[in-house]
Amino acid sequence: MPAAKSFCMPTARRGDCDVGESPRIGRARSDADQIERESLLRDAGDIACLRDPEAVLSLLGRLLIQHVPGDVFAAFVPDLVANEVRVAGQSGPQDRKHPLCEPTRLSEARQLLAKTIAGRRYLAASTRNSSPLGRVLFSFGVGCGLLLELRSGEGSNGWPLIARESPTTPFDAPSTNRALGLVRLAVAALDNSRRVHQLREKADTASSFVANLSHELRTPLHVIMGYAEMLNDGELGPHTQAQHDLTQRIGASAREQLELVNTALEISRYERMAEIPVAQMVTVDLPKFLAELEAELTLGRSKKGVRVRWTNSVDTPVRTEPVKLKMILKNLVDNAIKFTHEGTVDIVVRQDDADFVFEVRDTGVGIAAASQESIFSAFYQIDPGQGAAGGVGLGLYLVRKLAQALRGEIKVESQPGRGSTFQVRLPRG
Repeated sequence: MPAAKSFCMPTARRGDCDVGESPRIGRARSDADQIERESLLRDAGDIACLRDPEAVLSLLGRLLIQHVPGDVFAAFVPDLVANEVRVAGQSGPQDRKHPLCEPTRLSEARQLLAKTIAGRRYLAASTRNSSPLGRVLFSFGVGCGLLLELRSGEGSNGWPLIARESPTTPFDAPSTNRALGLVRLAVAALDNSRRVHQLREKADTASSFVANLSHELRTPLHVIMGYAEMLNDGELGPHTQAQHDLTQRIGASAREQLELVNTALEISRYERMAEIPVAQMVTVDLPKFLAELEAELTLGRSKKGVRVRWTNSVDTPVRTEPVKLKMILKNLVDNAIKFTHEGTVDIVVRQDDADFVFEVRDTGVGIAAASQESIFSAFYQIDPGQGAAGGVGLGLYLVRKLAQALRGEIKVESQPGRGSTFQVRLPRG
């Protein structure tokens, strides 16, 4: 297979083009650089949204091969139970199995691989030298490689290795910097995955834990958001479009984390409220309540290609707790919009002999039958391959608890590819 060409930045420049290049070639090179940077920023953001460690490593491999670039990738992950290093997230052209990815070839080399980097951020080598990494690369049948470490505050999560077939195309500084940036995002995603897993295991104490911790997290998040806004507004001087895009992503990620913190606080508060629902019940003018909610949800929740429609056939007062009901409908409408790429989201309110019925119908991606009960569990997430990402799977868990606190119930009807209908029934009496 021909060696992958390194995406190198020009080393000698005059204006917008290399010395000796025509202006047309220089502009084309500059345009190519800009397209590559934009593609890298866009793709890199996908890593931070993942919560499954195997999915994080798999996507990291594909992006390293595409953007560094390289020919083959494998991540070597410590297995504390088996006391060894295993291969994960291997990737290559057309998923071709490379000798680097074959476990049988690792028996002598994997422990050496883990020791070779010895706490450094990265190590580059080729088979042309006799370094420990060079010898490992030779045994794997590749020409040169870049070994990195997925290190967080809690230790090492593994060692990604991206390799090229030819020893004559080593990894230069721009390639290494791109690889380090992607690895940093992968470390953040793996840390988030571990924290979510820990919360799952300690769900019985999660409410009190997050209530105390969340207050401590808000201040640094607001600081991060403030600095990002200052950079975007140009208060610290001009910057390029790529830098502007990056600071926008920083601000967006901080806002997403702040939303998670706020959600955690809401769960803690509403779980306590769920124990005393009757004391909070008041008579609600439903048409007025829905009109105010529609106006509130219209702000900041529009999505191109998705129409949101409200229909109410109830004109009698409802005895309920308005804060809980508003939270239920907000979560359902937000989810419907998020998982609908094109089509409609309908909010329909009606009544029958026994109940007030609130339905949120969408024409989105739908939910497989096997997942329709699991989606109401804490921390459960729909497969990110269905096209929406973000959050940690607490919204529908909260919706069910609030519906139960209002002496009601929630159910879902859905078909993959045809949309979903969530129905909340609250007693009239």
